[in-house]
Amino acid sequence: MLNKTKILKYLDLIKKSKKKCYFVMDLSNDSGIKEDSLKEELIEVIPMINFDPNINLKDYIEVLSKRYEELSLLNKKEVKKRVVRNNEAKEYFGVVDYIYRNMCDDGGLINLSYSLTERDIKLLSKLLKEEKERFKK
Repeated sequence: MLNKTKILKYLDLIKKSKKKCYFVMDLSNDSGIKEDSLKEELIEVIPMINFDPNINLKDYIEVLSKRYEELSLLNKKEVKKRVVRNNEAKEYFGVVDYIYRNMCDDGGLINLSYSLTERDIKLLSKLLKEEKERFKK
């Protein structure tokens, strides 16, 4: 099966070659992979590769790059948003308690080198909302 890394490797080898015609045999010599296995992999993109051993691979650079783009679009992962749950916020009595537990050193001094993460900001905003509701009552 042809994956992104293999396509990129083959594209680099084909593009680096100074030959006008670059055959499967040349790709096999440069990559160290047998011709038969190369043909089996490239048959997805170049269906006639088994019938004609003298296919110029330089003509199929665009086809290989399109296939690479398709695979890269398929493999993009969606970043899941980290949601702060109520039970995480209930561990702390309020904003001051959260700051004291996470951002203070021993002895109660605030650690100035502490950097807030997304989770910290979301949890602090949730704790602030809860404290605002308490003051409204």
